[in-house]
Amino acid sequence: MTEEEIAAVATLRAADCEIIDAAILAHSASHWLKVARVMIHAENELIGRFPAISRRFYAERLKHLVQAGLLESQGNLNHLRFSEVRIPPPSPPNHTQKG
Repeated sequence: MTEEEIAAVATLRAADCEIIDAAILAHSASHWLKVARVMIHAENELIGRFPAISRRFYAERLKHLVQAGLLESQGNLNHLRFSEVRIPPPSPPNHTQKG
């Protein structure tokens, strides 16, 4: 990131990151979508609120969501046009028998 991008990110609070994360998740789906598409839609939604935040930061937040298990990925997340994400399918219920 450039010095300007780093300075802009430094002004963000935890609540701001949560808003960005929520936008990324809102533009994701249960089927595979290109990462670039998800990020562009999230960035466009929030450009008025966070005009100085770069696409690179959105990419870092998306990677964080993958690491946290809130998104699944395939491909190389460092190459946005060649990777995809989706919201993981729900885990099947754990049916254990008692008795």
